[in-house]
This record gives sequence, structure tokens and C-alpha cells, in this order.
Amino acid sequence: GGTATAGRQRRDGNGGTATAGRKRRDGNGGTNNGGGLASLGPMAVPRSARECGSALRTGKREMAEFTYRTMRVYQLALDLNGFAFEATRGVPTRSWPIEQQLIRAAASIVLNIAEGVTEYSPGEKTRFYRIALRSAGEAGAAFDVLVRHGVVSRAVADHANDQLQSIAAMVTNLILATEARRARTTSRSAPESPATRTTRTLPRPTTPPLPSPSPSPDPIPLPAP
Repeated sequence: GGTATAGRQRRDGNGGTATAGRKRRDGNGGTNNGGGLASLGPMAVPRSARECGSALRTGKREMAEFTYRTMRVYQLALDLNGFAFEATRGVPTRSWPIEQQLIRAAASIVLNIAEGVTEYSPGEKTRFYRIALRSAGEAGAAFDVLVRHGVVSRAVADHANDQLQSIAAMVTNLILATEARRARTTSRSAPESPATRTTRTLPRPTTPPLPSPSPSPDPIPLPAP
């Protein structure tokens, strides 16, 4: 009996060795028991905000690292979005479509300003800013409709329109500045036109003067008959 017990103990010891072997295989292969993130490499570990910001840099060009949060036009658009949400609380069911359109237009101003600032292509920047400008006009019209429905007071709509006018002016300045920058870049990269190209006048090749004909020799005098 004791020998059997010892045998079991030895077998248990062998089993423990096998378990340790599984642990070693896990550590080498990364397939079981905690090999997940380690087996994926360092990219699986979440990086810090500083590292994520530096990852946006590509070559010599840097993408905007969410600088729109420091811009006044973005903060005004956020304020307008919150104001529109609060002003339309308790809207009756029949005015819900206009209320939802107003909320979407106010959010579109915020989102397109952010996309325009983050984008580095001048053409795409202008496109996003123009969408934000049109959304500002749409939001102002939605407030006017809600005033006609008797849902929003004229004072509330006038306050919202003052905010929208300020936002529209700032977005317009962004559009003009972006288009001016784009025009300067295009003019620098455009090939020189034939009208403005400076041509170098080459001197005409000069031909040596032809030798003057030699005078004809005097006629040989004939003998007298």
C-alpha cells in the first residue's frame, strides 16, 4: 500500500512537472493562461494621450490635434446647441419634426467645424466650413418656424439668431482664410505660363563675310601682225 501511495506521489510529482511544462509552453507560445496581450506585441497596450497625439504626425505634415476645442467659434456653436436643446423642451407632438430638424442643424454646426479644423486639405476644410455655414442658416429658419407655431417666444428666437449671426461670421472668415491660403499654394505650385515666362534671347549666329572677288588679270597683249 505504501508503495502504491509513493507511486501515486511520484505520479503526482510527474503531473506537477507536466503542469509546469504547460506553463512553460504558455510562456513561450502565448496561447494559454495570459498569453493574449503579450502575444500581440506592444501595439496592443493602450498608449498615452501624448503618444496618440504624436502618432498623428505623418512625415513633415502634422494633422491638427483637436485644436478646435480652443476656438471661440466652436465654443459658441456648443452653447447654441445646448440653448436649442433647452429652448425646445416640451414641444408639442405636431412640432416635433421642426424641433428635430433644429437639433440636427445645431449639432451639424459643431461637428462640421470640428471636422474642418481637423482636416488639413484646404479643399476639404472649405467644404466642411460651408456645411456648417448652411446649417447655421437652417437653424435660424427652424427657430422662426417654431415662433410661428407658438412654441418658442420671439425673444428666445432673437437670442438664438444673434448667436447664429456671430457663428456665421466666424465661419465665413474661416472659409475666406482657407480659400486664400489655397490660392497662394496653387499659385506657387502651378507651372509658369508662356506669357510670364522669361525668355532668353540668343544672339543670332554671325556668318563670316564672303571674300571679295579678286580683280581680273590684265589681258595678255597679242603680237602685232
